[in-house]
Amino acid sequence: VDVAHSGRDALEKLLGGARYDRIFCDLMMPDLGGAQLYAELKRRAPGRERELTFMTGGVYDPQVAKFLSEIDNRCVDKPFDIRREVLGP
Repeated sequence: VDVAHSGRDALEKLLGGARYDRIFCDLMMPDLGGAQLYAELKRRAPGRERELTFMTGGVYDPQVAKFLSEIDNRCVDKPFDIRREVLGP
């Protein structure tokens, strides 16, 4: 398990070549939100953006709702059972 404490930290790790079995990304982060992280990965490391599973405490922002409707990535609502999300039902 590895933790990035910001969207920019996550971007640096992913662009630096770090590989993970699962990547959970919060949609709302102060410095670089999930949609922005997705866009940066798509631009700078095409294909890596598809590795993100988004998580949210609720989609209250219309732009975030629009973003989620336009991508194929999975999004889970917090709180969630991490074992179930990683290992399956």
